[in-house]
Amino acid sequence: MQYSVYRNSDEVSLAKYLMVISNDELLKFGLATVVPIFLRGKLSIIGAGTIFCPVVSIQGEDCFVNLLMPGTVMADELRSLVTSLPHLHETIIKAIDYLVSGY
Repeated sequence: MQYSVYRNSDEVSLAKYLMVISNDELLKFGLATVVPIFLRGKLSIIGAGTIFCPVVSIQGEDCFVNLLMPGTVMADELRSLVTSLPHLHETIIKAIDYLVSGY
């Protein structure tokens, strides 16, 4: 499930997708830590163009993965799997490490 991307079921949110960044062990508690994914060009993203907001293509649309806005949801709320982005592993680890450690 880690790095799986789901369609965001929250219709008022500007984030079109949510990506799971937590390891699969968290699932035994019924939880998943996610980051929002926004369509590129739809709004101004804090951190755009940095390690915190890598650009990805999802279903032909350019998007920002915003690693500055993690949150936790109930895992059973993630229903509509769209894709998986395991190639972002190193970027995510570097961004989270920088966020926590400052280097």
